[in-house]
Amino acid sequence: MDAQKSLFPSPYDAATPPGAEGWEDLYPYYVKFQPSRRMEEEGKFWFCDSQHWPTPFRPFDMSMVEFATKCLGQ
Repeated sequence: MDAQKSLFPSPYDAATPPGAEGWEDLYPYYVKFQPSRRMEEEGKFWFCDSQHWPTPFRPFDMSMVEFATKCLGQ
């Protein structure tokens, strides 16, 4: 087994936990990994910033992230 795969699993291979089916409908398309971009995204280095963002975002909380990102970009 490749050591890199065991340390850094692909987000495309993550299974949906039981009871969370349909979570994809709660988030906008641009914050989810897109199958059409899989080759490009798997060629990049991704990490979890668990110091600043220790838990997953709830759907409503995503509006705050979008607002902060837009403001920082301007």
